[in-house]
Amino acid sequence: MLDVMLVGHIAGASLALAAGLVAVGAPKGATWHRRSGMLFVYAMVTMTSLAVITSAVRGGELLGNIPPGLFSIFLVVRGTLAVRGPGPPRLKSHVRCMCGAFFIATGSFFLGQADEIPAALRVWPMLTALAFAPLMVMLYWVRRLSRRAAFSTI
Repeated sequence: MLDVMLVGHIAGASLALAAGLVAVGAPKGATWHRRSGMLFVYAMVTMTSLAVITSAVRGGELLGNIPPGLFSIFLVVRGTLAVRGPGPPRLKSHVRCMCGAFFIATGSFFLGQADEIPAALRVWPMLTALAFAPLMVMLYWVRRLSRRAAFSTI
């Protein structure tokens, strides 16, 4: 049973990384952005739910994976509600939550699972840059949204 959960976790993580990359690269608000963003949400919830359950069942050193898993679920749900919930879209909150969840995913893959990456591709500056890229994207978009809000009040 744990093997099936591990395969589901890996498949969800792979899908989340790919969908997150498309969502970050697509024009904001466009169909590609919305569809890949929702795929990212479903993949992240699936992947993190399986990680939390597996960590709880196996115990030991894996218990440390439970808090980041639950936090990831919180971030993607909150990020989705920020643009789909009642009231005006809260875009900065959406960006912070989604990029935060994407950072947990990229950091877990590129840094936490670096030993699984072939040695020829394991270039630490590149892995670190890939892991932290969602935070750089977040800083860019939060600043851009803040500037846009500042200009709209003038």
